[in-house]
Amino acid sequence: MSAMWLISSAIVKFLFDLSFLHALAIGACVAPTDPVLANAILKGVFAESHVPLRLRNILTAESGANDGFGYPFLFFAIYLMRFDTGEAIGTWIYATWAYEILLSVAIGILAGYIARKALKFAENSRWVDRESFLSSSVTLSLFLVGICTILGTDDILCCFVAGNSFTWDDWFRVEIEDTGLQEALNSML
Repeated sequence: MSAMWLISSAIVKFLFDLSFLHALAIGACVAPTDPVLANAILKGVFAESHVPLRLRNILTAESGANDGFGYPFLFFAIYLMRFDTGEAIGTWIYATWAYEILLSVAIGILAGYIARKALKFAENSRWVDRESFLSSSVTLSLFLVGICTILGTDDILCCFVAGNSFTWDDWFRVEIEDTGLQEALNSML
């Protein structure tokens, strides 16, 4: 993705005659793999019969991670526009990587893990009905978007990581496979 960022930035710079920093900011926006496009390639009858599950999972994870990791590239260019080089790099490492990204990843891992364990426990104890069970992933997403907005961290990356942590053992996907909910949510999101 770093190479794609630099190549996209170079193309933007020469096509539109922008400054290098402005081109870096635009390149950060166009470099990430689009998860919706990847989803169109990886879902459906053809993909399920011709593309191995492991490869589909890797490509889905790569496109989701790229979408979240375009964030630091954008802020690198923005901080270089606002501050001198030393202050920009320090702010970029502390504010973007340490606070916004690593905190989002930690929150996502923890929230997804706790939600998975709690939902399994509630399902095994028969404390949750089918409608509440199906809405748990949407509820988790909205909760995390709210928490990350309050904290000022990367909510998209947090939800992506939480979704991976939530479905780590594939139990939730198997439970909702016959409902069609997953396809509807994927299209909506």
